[in-house]
Amino acid sequence: MSETRQYDKCPTCGRWAWLDKHTCPPPWECYDPDNSEPDYADTLYGYDGREVAELYFEQNDSEYDYPDEMTVCVRPSGSDAAWEKYEVEAEAVRQYNATKVE
Repeated sequence: MSETRQYDKCPTCGRWAWLDKHTCPPPWECYDPDNSEPDYADTLYGYDGREVAELYFEQNDSEYDYPDEMTVCVRPSGSDAAWEKYEVEAEAVRQYNATKVE
């Protein structure tokens, strides 16, 4: 009997993957220094600081009235490493919709 494979969102890291073969990326602590403090950092999963900073902004930009940029500080979870600071920018993407006119 073959085992059933499940493609789903990982409950730990939030990535879509075949869960039977999935390994989460490393955890990182991250926060917005303009609106929070290191003691209240969130945990996100990614392969490097840049990826995690972008993900943090993506998940939090609606809480800040859709800014065009945000400063995000990140470091590997559970470490005493210095915080890496990133300036993350967002841009609107044009979308085109056609409506048939009678």
